Amino acid sequence: MTSIKRKSRAGAKKALALANPSANSEELRAHYQNRLGLFVVASLVSFAVLIAAINLMYSLAPLTRPVGATQINRIAIVAFIYYGVVVFRLRQGRLDLNRLFLWDGLQLTLVGLLIAASAWYSRDKTVNLY
Repeated sequence: MTSIKRKSRAGAKKALALANPSANSEELRAHYQNRLGLFVVASLVSFAVLIAAINLMYSLAPLTRPVGATQINRIAIVAFIYYGVVVFRLRQGRLDLNRLFLWDGLQLTLVGLLIAASAWYSRDKTVNLY
């Protein structure tokens, strides 16, 4: 019981130190790199599951496949390569804070582009209202 309290206190102290304006830049950079790494891995896994599920559904019901599905798959491959590069670099070692901010911005831009591309390339299908 005491070890759990110690761990929770240590985690709380770390969170307070990062929320504290007096935390040094190395602590902030390490925390941000760790969080960005977790976010990118979670995005990569969920994105892979989503693309696999969509392709499985298209194989089960080929009439629902939009004309631009091949383009969406090509864009998805580029996104997987980007995610792989980012995960590799984040796991490799210490990165400066500006590069982490740049990759975070690229991550959000990529998600937006994927949503826009999937809407654009499936424009031949009408919306199903149930």
